Amino acid sequence: MFWSVVKLAAVVAVLAGLHALLHGCGALGQIENALDGVRRLDVFVLAMSIGCAFAFPLSICYLLAGAAFPIWQAWPACLAVLFFSSGIGFWAGRKLVPKRIFGALCEKFKLRAGGKVGAGLFRLNFIVRTFPGIPYWIQNIFLARIGTPYKLYTAVNMAAQGMISLAMTALGNSLKQPDTATFAAILLLVIGIAAAYKLLFAAFVGEDCREK
Repeated sequence: MFWSVVKLAAVVAVLAGLHALLHGCGALGQIENALDGVRRLDVFVLAMSIGCAFAFPLSICYLLAGAAFPIWQAWPACLAVLFFSSGIGFWAGRKLVPKRIFGALCEKFKLRAGGKVGAGLFRLNFIVRTFPGIPYWIQNIFLARIGTPYKLYTAVNMAAQGMISLAMTALGNSLKQPDTATFAAILLLVIGIAAAYKLLFAAFVGEDCREK
């Protein structure tokens, strides 16, 4: 529990530092100029769903959404991007990536596709989705290829990355109009990820999640 709090506090510190850095150097103004005339949510969701499935940085997607749209549009748009891009990644991981690439890892941790979800597989999904530095498209392919059932794969992604996207879109939005909502969203990120972990662990661990 202690180390979980430390990790979440580190995320808050990084986001707060990023807020100060971007606001100080005027980076958002350049983003805003680049986005002039591109204000259609459907175009944004389509482009980012495909782009983030194939190596476009998810964090940039969040910041662009916050800069281009009001938060009440930006966050749902990011949730849609998460859903569609992870679906593409799941298909790619299962159909296009040779099983032998992660075969040794699966054997070591006794991971089996379509089997009962245990604490190890659940925690691995949650760590991969929340640990900074692992590219999102690699997360998708890796978790799909090691045999994570689609229901668990999607639920953890939408909960963990969904909370991160709320904080990041609020960050992008507040850089043009700084307010306390940004820091409220960052606090909500800490509380939300902790709550999501508890709720999803209770829902999935021990549940028979065989793929249909």
